Amino acid sequence: MKHKLFWTSLLALAMLAACAGEPGDISGGQSGTSVSASGPGDSASDSSALKEGEISQPEDYFDLVFDTSQDQGKLTARYLYLQTIYGTGKEAVTTGDSAVYTSPDGMVMLVDCGNVPGGQEVTNQLLAMGVDKIDVLVLSHPHADHVGGFVTVADNFEIGQVYVNGHEYDSGTYRAMMEKIEELSLPCEVLEAGDAFSLGEEVQVQVFGPTLGDTEEVAGGYLDANDGSIAMRLTYGQSSFWTSGDLYITGEQALTETYGQDIASDVVKMNHHGKDTSNGKGFVQAMSPKIAVGMFDSVASRTVAMRYIAGGAEVFYNSTDGAIRVSTAGDGVYDVQIQKIRDVAVLPDAPSEGHIVIS
Repeated sequence: MKHKLFWTSLLALAMLAACAGEPGDISGGQSGTSVSASGPGDSASDSSALKEGEISQPEDYFDLVFDTSQDQGKLTARYLYLQTIYGTGKEAVTTGDSAVYTSPDGMVMLVDCGNVPGGQEVTNQLLAMGVDKIDVLVLSHPHADHVGGFVTVADNFEIGQVYVNGHEYDSGTYRAMMEKIEELSLPCEVLEAGDAFSLGEEVQVQVFGPTLGDTEEVAGGYLDANDGSIAMRLTYGQSSFWTSGDLYITGEQALTETYGQDIASDVVKMNHHGKDTSNGKGFVQAMSPKIAVGMFDSVASRTVAMRYIAGGAEVFYNSTDGAIRVSTAGDGVYDVQIQKIRDVAVLPDAPSEGHIVIS
């Protein structure tokens, strides 16, 4: 069954429900992006009144997201579902980002570790995948919601290589991270624009930023710690994934001015949790993604969501979808599995088992 604007409708309904009384309609989707729902059976019915012989629905599809039995021969990204916010008021640290990429030959790369308590959530989800070694760990920039969980992760897994952005940041979280790297004698290198490395035999990782200046001071090297985020693209055959931390619009503009359409990627992690400080029109147009993922405690910006949708992307959020798995055989076709079961009152046309294919 074809669902041309399935996720567009999903996002519109979810955001309208969250903003009760606020008018507006999110529509979009671009010809050329094909979306189909798959899985046994039709949409979930009222499970509170099961008939004889019926099987109740699971609470969610966590097991399907973290099942690695079909990962061989594919590049797979799992955008982890982090839920713990700590601190209050201006001192509160949001859940942050953490995504794990596995290569067709089983190499594991983790990008960011969430906040301090999020380190245990990251650990639990990696263990659910059967991970015992992180071959490459990239810390996009030194803010607490991206590196806070590093100490916990490092205490639970062997780590082959750590990459950082070279920004020496004045915070206890950053110092704890660097002390743990030293304690464990982990290989640690700075990434900058022009660098490249391989994840396994078939996945190439190209680094587009930051462009390093004087890394001793923010003003010398970056406009802001966020604009110093590591920006990189993973490529496998005809498929590509992009991640660039919390890059602001200023950093995005620097990239598009330097590289133009050369940064185009099929799957994009929205910059800065999908906020409107980032994800500018020029960046979204240059990326031209099929899939955009927002990692935050909520749909941070309706404007940003509509911008990606208008550009032809199917949009997913941890806040509405839980953990998200996106995998590809390198042919430009993407298999997507989400964790959360949608309330049919919010999403009447939910896909069976939260599974769709995007090409």
